[in-house]
Amino acid sequence: MTMPTRLRPLRFMRRLQHRQDGVAAVEFALIAPVLVLLFFGTVELSNLLIADSKLRNVAAGLSDLITQKSNALINTNDLNIANLAASQIMMPLPVTGPRLTVLVTNFRPESTSTSRVVWTRLLVGGAANPQQGTSMGLTTPACSDSSLPASLLPKTATSPFNDVVRVTASYDFEPWFANIFSGTIRLTSTNYNMPRYSLVLNPDPDLSPPC
Repeated sequence: MTMPTRLRPLRFMRRLQHRQDGVAAVEFALIAPVLVLLFFGTVELSNLLIADSKLRNVAAGLSDLITQKSNALINTNDLNIANLAASQIMMPLPVTGPRLTVLVTNFRPESTSTSRVVWTRLLVGGAANPQQGTSMGLTTPACSDSSLPASLLPKTATSPFNDVVRVTASYDFEPWFANIFSGTIRLTSTNYNMPRYSLVLNPDPDLSPPC
């Protein structure tokens, strides 16, 4: 007996409802983009945290290195060494471009409420002969400045008037997605330190003009 033509599509649809062929492939196609985004997001977040940690080490390491001068004088060669150290700390991350910049500023308190800048220099990652600090996306201190935190100023008029070296390191982190969406993430870290072997840290004559 021949099945009526109108019943054949209904029978086919009922059979189709019970078939599972290709379900896994469809589910994977729906989930795969999300998994890929989660993977790359995790990688980028890890790289960002690594860059931030390295930059903190740059700020802390350079402020410690610069303030260890035993003769109370800082010169261009000292800053070049500090710049090289900063580039090495950031490895294997790229620093040229410039993507790594370090603003070194020496403050000298004049009272319990004010201070002035004795010298300031901008170190550019991967470049020698540091230039005078002018601009790096931050407020560049003038030769007359009182922007030291109150906790670093002398407590009383009879307290030691120690110089304070401020190191502000900045790094332009470029995520992999920057190849698709143009943009960078600016990381910044600041560290303060006082000279280890003297009250002041004066600029050597070769570091001229000092400010």
